Amino acid sequence: MHEPHIDALDGRRQRAARSRERILDAVAEALSEPDVDITPNAIAARSGVSLSTIVRHFRNREGLVTALRERIRDQVLPILQAGPIEGDLETRVHEHVRRRVAIFELMAPAYHAGPRSLHPGEWRERRDLLERGLKEQLRSTLRDELGNDSGVEAQLATFLSFACWDHLRTTQKVGARRAHTLLVQGALALLR
Repeated sequence: MHEPHIDALDGRRQRAARSRERILDAVAEALSEPDVDITPNAIAARSGVSLSTIVRHFRNREGLVTALRERIRDQVLPILQAGPIEGDLETRVHEHVRRRVAIFELMAPAYHAGPRSLHPGEWRERRDLLERGLKEQLRSTLRDELGNDSGVEAQLATFLSFACWDHLRTTQKVGARRAHTLLVQGALALLR
């Protein structure tokens, strides 16, 4: 037997969750554009969600940016903490690049905004934390191939960095699938 007040409550929660996601999507879009103001008013216009709803969920600009950072963190951490990658070299490189690409696509808006969305010290700290996680993932995936060759590791880390990915995607206008293929090919060439 359905209780009408429970169904209504569930409907309100689902609408609130959808509104929250639309708002955070709008914040991510705004952060990826230079010189866009991330005020509740601007995000209300961009998301199509009322200003009162935005203020109720997030209060102000800082609340919007904090919520987006938390959403990105919650999406990125499982990828960074995913188990070891097994298989032959090509399989491991493909999966390693796939994971990096997923992370880069999720974090691109906040990364582009950089210090604009965080205090400079906090931005550097978060960037460095991500870089350490990516470095550990690279080492664990390619332990045998890297051995003690810090030069190859440095080359791979540079080639598989967000900066390289971003250059392909934004400057060179390469699609995500093609950029992934180029990174895999380059990484395999460096390792062979």
